[in-house]
Amino acid sequence: MSTHSSHSPVELVGDYIIQEKIGQGSFATVYKAKHKTTNEIVAVKSVRRSKLTKKLLENLESEISILTAIRHDHIVGLIECQKTESNIFLVMEFCSLGDLSHYIKSIRTNKATKGAAGGLPERVVRHFLKQLANALQFLRSQNLVHRDIKPQNLLLVQPVDNSDLPVLKVADFGFARFLPNTTLADTLCGSPLYMGPEILSYKKYDAKADLWSVGAVLYEMMTGRPPFRAQNHIELLKKIQENNDKIHFPDEQRPDIKIGADLKDLVRQLLKKNPTERMSFEDFFQHSAVLTHTTPNVKRRPSNRPSSSSSYEPPPFAQSRWSTKGEEHAPWTSPKVEDEDILQEYIVLDRRIIETNQFADALDASPRNPIPMESPSSAVNIPISPSTPPFARERRTSTGSSAGSALAKALSKASVRLFGTSIPSPPKDHGHLMGSPHGFMSSTSTQGTMKHIERLACMAHAVAEYADQKYKTNKTEEAVVLYLKSLSILESGLNIAQQYWQANDLEKDIQPLNEAVQWMREKFNECLKRAESIKEHGQTLDSCVEKLLYDRALEMSRAAAVHELVGENITECEQDYQTAIWMLEAILQVRPNDEISIEQDDRRIITKFIDSIRHRITVLRKKMEMTKRV
Repeated sequence: MSTHSSHSPVELVGDYIIQEKIGQGSFATVYKAKHKTTNEIVAVKSVRRSKLTKKLLENLESEISILTAIRHDHIVGLIECQKTESNIFLVMEFCSLGDLSHYIKSIRTNKATKGAAGGLPERVVRHFLKQLANALQFLRSQNLVHRDIKPQNLLLVQPVDNSDLPVLKVADFGFARFLPNTTLADTLCGSPLYMGPEILSYKKYDAKADLWSVGAVLYEMMTGRPPFRAQNHIELLKKIQENNDKIHFPDEQRPDIKIGADLKDLVRQLLKKNPTERMSFEDFFQHSAVLTHTTPNVKRRPSNRPSSSSSYEPPPFAQSRWSTKGEEHAPWTSPKVEDEDILQEYIVLDRRIIETNQFADALDASPRNPIPMESPSSAVNIPISPSTPPFARERRTSTGSSAGSALAKALSKASVRLFGTSIPSPPKDHGHLMGSPHGFMSSTSTQGTMKHIERLACMAHAVAEYADQKYKTNKTEEAVVLYLKSLSILESGLNIAQQYWQANDLEKDIQPLNEAVQWMREKFNECLKRAESIKEHGQTLDSCVEKLLYDRALEMSRAAAVHELVGENITECEQDYQTAIWMLEAILQVRPNDEISIEQDDRRIITKFIDSIRHRITVLRKKMEMTKRV
């Protein structure tokens, strides 16, 4: 667990009590906050004055006055503004369901809910299109231009009526018109996938750039993919130019797929590379696809999930893929029957669970094992807070050391294995863990299979630890999908270990394998018990574990980079970097029978991310070595 604080140094902004950090951008940090008397939940955006030039600050002041005056059902409202010498605090409407990119991912990865074209169902596309057009029409009436329309800036809230579909609200339109006004490179570093070609090619642009962005978002809602994808803005512009306005849809290759002709026509008129050929705002507002009436379904059952938070800034590649659940999603994403089916894969009486424990017992009792491991049944209960549910009782293996020191050994030995050097002891908060993969991180093992098992154990350990953190903060929906991910990785490790044991005569090397198996068995049973206990309380499984892990890895690596830059908590930076790597590698750990698959673009981006973190570790070690020499 990282010790880097996620809380604001300011505890009170006006009448609002600052809670946890829920987002981080180039110019601002966003916190969840609560009104001290009414308990109203809001989002507080803290903008540092030092980040703004005099001109930008003047523009911000002007825009704040406009935003304070306007109100619209489909625009995130600015409630009030508080100013200090160092910061400007914007108290904004809180959007509990996250952003459109999350929603698209949650729908398209569920076979039962995704649309025929691979994205959202057509009625949902029309629902959001109408609301987006409504917001843009209002902005036009106020002579305001957004200039940064993208799924991450389209936030969702619970419907006020009995509709089963969220309400879409446009966010950050006021600041997009001047905050990125430094250089084009700064503008493009966020997410160029939705920017008009006139912006990408350094040409002057006007409000019609918003229409290109609307077309790109609409295409993604329909198909689950942006219309153009590339690694950088230069390649993106080249693809757009070479495509020559030929926008293709999945139904062209598959006649069984039905896509509304009016929607396709609208996208093609919006995605004209030449702004003069692009449809006008007036034509957009009057297009039949926008005017078509849609009637959302009525919810058949209420949501049984507790409200939780978040509004955050997703990574660029996540527009059409992964979802995170610091937010609550409505019941459309995962029917209860499917939730139960998912967890049934890991119920205690499952044959694979029984076989796992039988294999672990057989290996532990094998005459080839020179040093028997202590049976899991002899684990000692650790006293816990009365507020902790009974199923969360932790167990500590008898290692002759504290759980904290065991974790330190695990991370240190794993670091030697995976990175070539050890790392410092982790923070004390790690001590609540059951145990860690310390016994089998022997530097004498040179077997490729053992290294694979060790790496899987490290991934499972990092994911399970994050699940524990989620559970401790009552984010049980996120905790359960993380526990299931850890279970999946542990099962893979145990299967490899069993095959390895059966295929080899391990007269001398059985102890490292046995220690690995016993640790994984203990962690497997613990994660299973917790996931089942959470599920018994009726928790649904709408969170996307891949996005949870990516966001956590991104958060940890960013925080570590900042601390490295300012020279704070240097000894903990490497630990956070390495934990981030294990989480990213866990994302890529997909079994053949898993419903989800990692696309090649995503796999390449994650691999590149891992390489960049490893580079930071190398640089950090050089800094630490130089410091020691001084």
